Parts: sequence; structure tokens; C-alpha cells
Amino acid sequence: MSFAIGSSVKSLVLGVDTGGTFTDFVTFDGERLRFHKELSTPHNPCESILRGIHTLGLTPQELYLVHGSTVATNAILERKGVKTLFVTNRGMEDLLRIGRQTRPRLYDLCPPMPPAWVKQEDCFGISGRVNAAGTLIEPIQNADLEQLGDVANGYVSVAICTLFSFLNKEQEQAAADALPEGLFVSQSHEVLAEYREFERAVTTFLNAYVGPLVQQYLLRLADAISPENADQNLFVMHSAGGLMDVDEAGRNAIKMVLSGPAGGLVAARAVGEQLVEPGLITFDMGGTSTDVSLLDGSARITTEGHIAGLPVAMPMLDIHTIGAGGGSIAWRDEAGLLQVGPESAGSDPGPACYDQGGTQPTVTDANVVLGRIPESVKLAGNIPIDAAKAGQSVTELGKQFNMDMLEMAQGIVRVAEENMAGALRVVSVQRGHDPKSFALLCFGGAGGLHACALAEALDIFKIILPVASGAFSALGMLAGQRQCDVSQTRRIGLDDKHAADESECIFSQLEERARQRMPGLQITIERTADVRYRGQGFHLTIPYTNNMDALATQFIHTHTDAYGHTLDQPIEIITLRLRAIAETAQVCLPELSPATSHPKPSDYSGTVEAGRIPHYRREALRPGHKITGPTLILEDTATLWLAADWQLAVSPHGHLILTRQNEEIAP
Repeated sequence: MSFAIGSSVKSLVLGVDTGGTFTDFVTFDGERLRFHKELSTPHNPCESILRGIHTLGLTPQELYLVHGSTVATNAILERKGVKTLFVTNRGMEDLLRIGRQTRPRLYDLCPPMPPAWVKQEDCFGISGRVNAAGTLIEPIQNADLEQLGDVANGYVSVAICTLFSFLNKEQEQAAADALPEGLFVSQSHEVLAEYREFERAVTTFLNAYVGPLVQQYLLRLADAISPENADQNLFVMHSAGGLMDVDEAGRNAIKMVLSGPAGGLVAARAVGEQLVEPGLITFDMGGTSTDVSLLDGSARITTEGHIAGLPVAMPMLDIHTIGAGGGSIAWRDEAGLLQVGPESAGSDPGPACYDQGGTQPTVTDANVVLGRIPESVKLAGNIPIDAAKAGQSVTELGKQFNMDMLEMAQGIVRVAEENMAGALRVVSVQRGHDPKSFALLCFGGAGGLHACALAEALDIFKIILPVASGAFSALGMLAGQRQCDVSQTRRIGLDDKHAADESECIFSQLEERARQRMPGLQITIERTADVRYRGQGFHLTIPYTNNMDALATQFIHTHTDAYGHTLDQPIEIITLRLRAIAETAQVCLPELSPATSHPKPSDYSGTVEAGRIPHYRREALRPGHKITGPTLILEDTATLWLAADWQLAVSPHGHLILTRQNEEIAP
């Protein structure tokens, strides 16, 4: 498995993934990897990062740091962005509030109205209109621009989205020029030059809503890490799995909504290549949430992502997230049923077993009660476990169900695992994939505790616990490459004799935009196109070729595979997409020395659930070792519960390969 870093960076690289509960660190000094965890500090994520750097004994100015951040995501989910003015065409001021009028609960006659993201007084309409051909058919009035400049004085940020700006940016540019200096300005033709005005407006608004917060955060981090060379030493992972510099991240904060989870998927793809396992279902369970995805040779990119119930049309890795993590709180609902999550105890006060003020039972507390997390270990390497507090919290909830402590803990774990199994089915069974033909790649601090149960629920026979499983997304930061995605909507009929020439002209413009964002780098270009039958409301994204007949044939085959039929309709391109990827140096995981003797348990515990079982330290395991469950595999950043009927082997690079007994083990 190779991990990509910049070709001209310093020798010490650091990947940092800031999550809702823990901040994970992975360092590579040219010879070995080191892993570390710190409790996150949501009020100021820089604190946990700098504390971790200090604990690792690193000098900030000597680092090449790649970061996955939840600053943008949390600000959106918690609705704590800056005061933002939404500017659009006159008559379209209610665009964000009306939306698509879709109903998440189709048969609910009185659906609750979600809180509006913008008030009516925070929307401003300007004159002028561009038609569907990109022609300005109504001039912009100077009086409107002057009034806009006065109104904007009371705001921190401005989002500008006018009709057909992806064809003609004149109206948006005039509005931006009329604004006072010092405002954060987000223009839709720069953020997302694509059709569908609602999705484009939402993406532009959210970018403006969180942009100043992300800029301030990254500037603080850059000042602490490398005040003079932040553009060379600090990079951020975006939702499509690539890296962008601090300046672009500040201007395009909306690209960071899946910043952390994307790192895990990038690393998973690298592990799959190393183990020659192209078919993977990934399961990333952290303290606050669980992220799942499916890799069938490569990771799927979508432009139909959502956050906080709003569509985000930026390219992003196709990751499904649910509110189920180690810190998810167990509770009794109004119907008397046991629920787990989505509310999380987070890092403060955390689960009851942290002994930091938390009293509500969580999945982590249930695992402590069941003995899957021994009291002798320290979570994240430095947080002691208080088994008595965990037992007390679970016992109190059990009284509401007339269950004893053990029964309640088992119930919490079963409900949490069913929630997570449901998420795994969404990305596999519900999309036509048979889980049996995939391996389950588990990571995250809590992923290994539930791996065997989830594999059994989906009838999967192989599990992979990769190197650095507890800080895997941070490891994935080192696998990211400098990457830029740009797009342009333009309807081009494949039967048009000028289709190839027009497409090539647009791709040339897109390539120039990409090179401007990645100056001085050697880049590789990938081209794709969104194609549909004329009149369809959806499209398929396929690799682009300038042979229109070949492109049409490829689309027909793809459409048939996806939907089982073809249409007797003309075919057209809707959007052209270009991805630029920079050539980078590689960091390679070394092979481990083979085992010379059978591993010895580091400890035993009288596990409530399974009796007296052995513990093994993961760092003591080597290629050639085989262990049969039930047992515990412990490391500073994660714990693996190896259930009965499962056997473990070690790959040459240290990945743990779990198979059901009587199944062939192929590390």
C-alpha cells in the first residue's frame, strides 16, 4: 500500500483527522508510522491538534500536515454559521425556502416544517435576467446595485446565485463588485457552474454560511503550524478524497463536508489494492457516528450528497452516515422501546466510563460491561476506564426495562449493531450488490468491537482490520493526492456535428481553471461527462471520449446495466467534468518480519459475556500468527473483539485478516 505525499515536502508528515469525540494523529518519519489520539475540543479544534503535536514530541514548523476537519460540517449541522445575505434574481428570493417541495414522509398529512435557513429579510432580489442560452435579456439596474451595497453592510458573508449564471456570469459579477470590501463573497458560477438552480443555490449559500469560520480556523492553524509556508506545509482533504491547499479550502469550505470520512475511504482503497481485494464494504465506527461505503474496484463519486437535509451538489465520495458510534446514548422512547443514538455523549462529558461527568449509558459503556473493553486498558492510550461508572449507567437504564445490567448491555449492543447493519445494507443490498462477494473492512476506534457480529448479519465471510485501524482516516490523509474537480453545464446533443469541437473547447477552459488552482504541479487529467436521454430528469456519469458515436454506445450500455432498458430518444451531454490529479511521491508501508514463535497473551480477563479469555497486543502479532476467538486484540487506538468461530491471521504488512472457521484464510 502506497501513501502519497507532496514531492517536495519535509521528511516528517502528519495526518490529522478531527472527529466529534477524538482527534486522530498518524506520523511518518520515513521509516515508521506512529499513531495517537486526543479528545477533541469542539470549541476550538486547534487545541486538540496542538496538544497532540506536543504529546508526540513534534516541532510544528517541521511538519507537512494533511488535515481532515469537521469545522464546516459541524457549523452546518448545528446551524452556527455566520450571518449571510442571499442575493438572487428579483422574484426568486424564496428559492431556498421553497426548495423542491419534496416530502420525506409521503403519507404524513401534517408534516413538520423544518426551520428556515434564511429569513425573508436576509434575501435580496436584483434586476436583470439571463435566458437559457446565456444571453442577458434584461439589464441590471444601477439603483439595485447601490441598494445592495447598503444592505450588505450588516452581514458577514454574501451568497450570490442568479439564473443561468453557469452560462453567463455577468449578473453575479456585477453584484459582487457592488459589495463593500471585507465581506466573504460566494458566487455560484465559481462554486458550482452547473444547472439546477436550487442545488446550486444551496451549495453556494452553505459555502458562504461557513466559509468565514473555516477561513479563520485554518488561518489560526496555519499560524501555529507554519506561518510563513502554509501553502506548502498545510493541506486539507476535501470530500472527493483529494487534497487542496489552505487558500482553496478557505474559499470553498463546502468541499469539506466529508473531509474526515473521505480519508478513511482513500486509505481503504489503498489497502484493497495491496491485498488484491477490489470488493470492499467499509465500516468506520467512531465515537459519534458510523460511516459506510462500498468499493467495487474504485470508490463511487456522487454529486447528490446531502447534509442537514439540504442537497450539496459538489463531487464527493459516496458515503452513508448514521448517528451510531461508541458515544451514542441509549434511551427509552415514548413507545417503551430501546433506542441507541443519534445523540452522542461526545468528548465532553463523554460516556460514563470516561468518568468526566457523563451519566447516560452509551455503546462504549455497554462494551465495558460485557468485558469487550477491559478496565485495564486506556481508551486512546490515555483515558482510564471506570467500569463501575459504566455498570451504574447501564443498570439505571435497565431498571426502565426490568433488565439486569448484563441483559441491558447486550440489548444496547444488539440495537446499535442492527442500526449499523441497516446502514451496510443501504450501500450493498439496496443497490443490487451481494455482501457475500465483498470483504468487510472495519476501522475507527470502535469498528473492531462489532466487526464479527456485522459480518455474520450480512453473511460476509472475511473481515479486514487494517494497520492503524483506530486512526485509519488520519492514515488516509497521507494517501490523498492533490486533486481539483471542475465542471461546466452545457447541453450538447451527441448528434450535433459540432458536439466534439464544442466539448473540447469547454474541456480546454476547465483544464485552464484546474491549472490555475494547482500552479507549478505536474497533473494528470481525467474527463467524464453527465449524459442522458433528452427529456430525462437524471443522468449517468461516464468516461468521456471525443468520439460521439462511441460515447453514445457507452451510455446505452451503462443505462441498460443500470435500468434494464433503453429509450428511442436522442442522447445529450448535460455537464462536462474534469479532474486534475498531481503527481506525488509515495510513502510505503514496510513488510513485517515473520513470526518466530506463537504469540503469548498479554493478559486474561474474566469477561462477563464469554468467561475467561486471553488478550493479545496487536503490536506483538506478526505474519504467520493465527489466533482463534473468543479473544481480545488490544492496541492504543482501537480494540478488536474476535468472536467465537472466527480466526485471525496477519498479512505481510500487518493487516489483520479475519475469517470464519472452516473458511480458507488468505492473508
